[in-house]
Amino acid sequence: MPGNRPKAELNTEPQVELDSPGPVDNYYQFYSKAKESGTFGDYASAADDYAMAASLARVFGEDDERLMDSLSRLAYCHYRLGALEEAESAYREALTLMERYHKGKHPDRFASILWSLAVLLCDDKRFEESVEFFKRSMAVSQNWAGPYDRFVADCFWGLSKAQTGAGQLEAAEESIKQAIEIYEHLAPLEGAGVKEFLSVNYSNLGVLLMQGKRFEEATQFLEKALKLRPGLDQNRVALLNRLSTCYLKTKNYDRASRLIKSNLKGTAQLFGANHAETIRLELALANCFDLNGRPEDSINLFKKTKKKLEGTNLESGTEAALMAACLFEMVLCYQKLDEQNNLKSTLEEIVNVYEGRYPNGSGVYKGAIPTKGALYADCMVKLGEIENKRCRYKKARACLSDALIVRKLVFGEEHKLVADCLLKLAEIESRLNLPEATEKLRAGQKMLRDLRNRA
Repeated sequence: MPGNRPKAELNTEPQVELDSPGPVDNYYQFYSKAKESGTFGDYASAADDYAMAASLARVFGEDDERLMDSLSRLAYCHYRLGALEEAESAYREALTLMERYHKGKHPDRFASILWSLAVLLCDDKRFEESVEFFKRSMAVSQNWAGPYDRFVADCFWGLSKAQTGAGQLEAAEESIKQAIEIYEHLAPLEGAGVKEFLSVNYSNLGVLLMQGKRFEEATQFLEKALKLRPGLDQNRVALLNRLSTCYLKTKNYDRASRLIKSNLKGTAQLFGANHAETIRLELALANCFDLNGRPEDSINLFKKTKKKLEGTNLESGTEAALMAACLFEMVLCYQKLDEQNNLKSTLEEIVNVYEGRYPNGSGVYKGAIPTKGALYADCMVKLGEIENKRCRYKKARACLSDALIVRKLVFGEEHKLVADCLLKLAEIESRLNLPEATEKLRAGQKMLRDLRNRA
């Protein structure tokens, strides 16, 4: 047995020493584990292993590509985990190493790190810094791959988002147009992927033009985006909403109506007939009928939607807000039709909705609207006007006093609508021979003068 061997025999055996893993082996072990974890979306594990790989790579020297590579991948994992501060730190170190040692050899990686840092800064709402990094990334890409490379278009796209956030709207518009030009050039060559990006940029340009009230121009690009989105999904729903809004603004009610109907059908398929988005579109369609001179059709659809709301199980705040919006649109229609009794009863229904006293199919309305906003104030003003015409001055005063409080909360102490409310209240208080009428009249008139002088 081995234990009974003479000691001399033990000394005659060759001494074999096993190799221990060195820095290179350990580096690739952690690096490989990190790549595998990242492939399966486990960014937390990947970040830990990339951090170990980066630590080991420092042994190779800061000019070794493995250090820059590990740091840039570590930064991406931090970014996906929402750890923006850690991601920025790793990206900036990787960028420093890239600029110092590797940018001539790897211009594509150089552009990619610049782009990633630009995206991170944009997400962090540091838009002006983001703009500069997008421009740097684009310059590297243009110099390396030419002006019509897809990554250049991606840079223009990202740049437009950062410029929009920074309030540089004219520059953002030009950047989107540059991105579109490149994507249009590449679309016949690269197919579906580029067409998807092209559709998004058409849509983004449309939104930007809408912000500038350039609705006719916006429709051209939104229509192009729509043609590239034949399927049924949430993006198409949002696109149809924007496009129909543009046509409503340009008074093309027939086209707006067709788009809303199409969107209504798709939204019902995606979310269900009683979903909040479906109901919002029904309200939009009814409003479109009203704008197109069809108040009776509008009223009928509003009544149908109101009945649907009474039987739905939406969140109470959402349901109440939709009901208030539906009823207020009905108010506007009754006003046009001069149906005073229906107008008054509907306004009272809105007040009940705000206060949680609205009866529905199950007995009692589920909840009040927590904040009385502009719509509530408008309703109280209209109720006050009706009560004033019926010589019910005390009721009219109560309605307008409530409206004044809410309008001050919503718009501030000095606003045209606040002044309007003061003047209406002054008129009613004068009928009641109240001394405060004169003070409110003067305050309202002075407010209007001050607003005109500052305009």
